[in-house]
Amino acid sequence: MVCMRVGRGTRRGTRTKVFRKQTHTLKFAPARMNRPRKEALGSLKGLVNRAVRLTDSEEDLAEEIKLLSDAFIVEGFAVEEVDTTVRNYLAKIRNKESEEGGQTQMMTDDGECQEEEEKRHVITSLYVPGVSDKLRRQLKGYNVDLVFKRGQTLGSLISNVKEKRTPERQKGVIYKIPCKHCEECYIGETKRHWGTRKGEHQGYVRRGEASKSGVANHAVNMLHHPDWEKSHVVAKEGNTYRRRMMESILIQARTGGDDRMPGTMNVDNNYRLDTTWGRTFKFIRKDYKIFL
Repeated sequence: MVCMRVGRGTRRGTRTKVFRKQTHTLKFAPARMNRPRKEALGSLKGLVNRAVRLTDSEEDLAEEIKLLSDAFIVEGFAVEEVDTTVRNYLAKIRNKESEEGGQTQMMTDDGECQEEEEKRHVITSLYVPGVSDKLRRQLKGYNVDLVFKRGQTLGSLISNVKEKRTPERQKGVIYKIPCKHCEECYIGETKRHWGTRKGEHQGYVRRGEASKSGVANHAVNMLHHPDWEKSHVVAKEGNTYRRRMMESILIQARTGGDDRMPGTMNVDNNYRLDTTWGRTFKFIRKDYKIFL
């Protein structure tokens, strides 16, 4: 982050420096990690480069570099390697700024100016302590850059495993429970898991609590058994009002005002629909497979 100071009086203008919150942990790169030493110190070079580009005064730059050096030394890096890395990288930046032209250019036969670039190849590999560093130095002579990447770990394999959601784990659904002995069915809705609500219906039927559920009422009075295996989710809707409205539409679409059609086990209905809905009931029954 950049901090800007506006000068007053004789010291007018703006000055920028690196700003860091007081709660900053100053944890950049621990020395004990499974990566090359030079790459670990590469983060120090990046922070030094940022300090050079953002700070205007030499005092602020020296203060920032001292803070970075102390932070890396606390993390376990040797004082000599930290000082050498900072000193060499600062010298490299200064030399680069003093150079003129930047890149060598050559004139083509057509008189066009092109940048001279050396083609290099890149290979990615896992980092193996004691082997990868030697291999990188050898490949560098053949214009091949070796880049290390992190491989799969046991933790990454476990964390990426996502449990497949079964219909019983779905929330906010409209469901249907058919009867084994007749063509009637129960149409209900729940904001909880479908499996939880289904288990409650099974408990009401098993205990003969006819007043608790239309399914249990049908089973006790008609001596019929619900077909739990064919019970399923008809539709899914998270909004409570729309879900209950959809439940009412499906309940009334079951008969459609025609007494020749099989009814439902439902003893009540949330919303009564106008008779103008009658023309759409056959399409609703087809789309939601209310008879299957």
